[in-house]
Amino acid sequence: MAMRTWEAALERLCAVQLPEDESAEPPDDLFDAVDGLIDAYGADDIAEIVAQAVDSGRTTVGHATTFLNVAAWSHLSGRAIGAGLGR
Repeated sequence: MAMRTWEAALERLCAVQLPEDESAEPPDDLFDAVDGLIDAYGADDIAEIVAQAVDSGRTTVGHATTFLNVAAWSHLSGRAIGAGLGR
């Protein structure tokens, strides 16, 4: 059975190495991987599939929280930029 596009994007996201120090800047790869998953999944709400990754042991709850925070920030930033362009 072939892997769906979003599954490959989820694997890429789970493979991103996050810094141990929570106050450190997250790597650019994280933002790219989150955007890639959103694009591949076709929806901004990636919580369910990230939860599946935690359940299957592909990532930790802490990393999943970071992924979802980045996704929320990315979504809100995009909306703010789009609203600014419409003025």
